[in-house]
Parts: sequence; C-alpha cells; structure tokens
Amino acid sequence: MMDRLSIIKTVRDYLMRNDIEGLRKWLDEVEAQVANAINQARLRRLGRWLGW
Repeated sequence: MMDRLSIIKTVRDYLMRNDIEGLRKWLDEVEAQVANAINQARLRRLGRWLGW
C-alpha cells in the first residue's frame, strides 16, 4: 500500500529527473494502488466530516 507521502515523493523524483516516460510507466504499474490511496483519504475526510 502506498501512502500519500510516498506517492508525492516518487512523482517529484521523476519530475526532478525530467523522466516523463519513466513516470508514465510507474503510474501504469501502480495506478490501482494510487487510486485506492486517494479513495481511502477521501473516505477518512468524509468520516471526519460526518463525525464517524
């Protein structure tokens, strides 16, 4: 499972190296994990808003 910080660091590293093709390949490999991390963060935010 990838957390938000590791996703941000990885994307930043690819961009700092100007490796857009590498970033695309990495995103293809981890797309489901990234989507899951985003959805979990949204659910946590919604839960806090609803007082869960």
